[in-house]
Amino acid sequence: MRRRVELALIVTIVALGAAFVFRGPLRSAAWGLRGAWETVALPSLPAPAASAVPAHIAHAGGSLRGMTYTNALEALEQNFARGTRWFEVDFLGAADGGVWAVHDWHEAHDRLGIPLDSNGLGLAHEQPSSAPYRIASLEETLAWFAAHPQARMITDTKGDNLALLSRLATESPELRARIHPQIYFIDHLPVATQPADVAWIVIASIVTAALATLYPAIQASRLYPIDAIRHE
Repeated sequence: MRRRVELALIVTIVALGAAFVFRGPLRSAAWGLRGAWETVALPSLPAPAASAVPAHIAHAGGSLRGMTYTNALEALEQNFARGTRWFEVDFLGAADGGVWAVHDWHEAHDRLGIPLDSNGLGLAHEQPSSAPYRIASLEETLAWFAAHPQARMITDTKGDNLALLSRLATESPELRARIHPQIYFIDHLPVATQPADVAWIVIASIVTAALATLYPAIQASRLYPIDAIRHE
């Protein structure tokens, strides 16, 4: 009886420690099970109304005089006049700390002659006047979309997406309703490490590992060496 009580106590402590360490995955699993139960148990809802799907989306603002990946205001204006209403626009941070509508700074350097700093970021304010088109700042791009209430923008960036989304969140509700931010997979999102969580996980792991050795140790302490050798 005493062994059963000890075993039950150790199993309970180990289970509680494991539940604390793996509380994140367990919470996700619980939500998944709840969703599965609701899908089966709750009555089916009517299908949502069909939404208008765009006939096409102009990538990087659409082509401009045979050039692609321009993200230029001229490309937006030209393709809007052709009937396009959905535009994907690339954004990148520049050397001055601003955000500009550009797909790749090295590509902009080769195509437009925009100088780069030592980090490979474009000096956007030094665009040559002889370039075939001019790249626009984020503010200029947003002003264009504000002036064209039928246009919608899909964002894309290879830079700090969280900073871009935070900046777009400051725009007016009317303009925000026409901005469709691109959301990336979890490996593209920044990780916020909480020292307290790390400390608790380390402590719980050590305690769980230590408690898991109690039952075998207690059992071994009750075993006489001579008896053990005799049964070998």
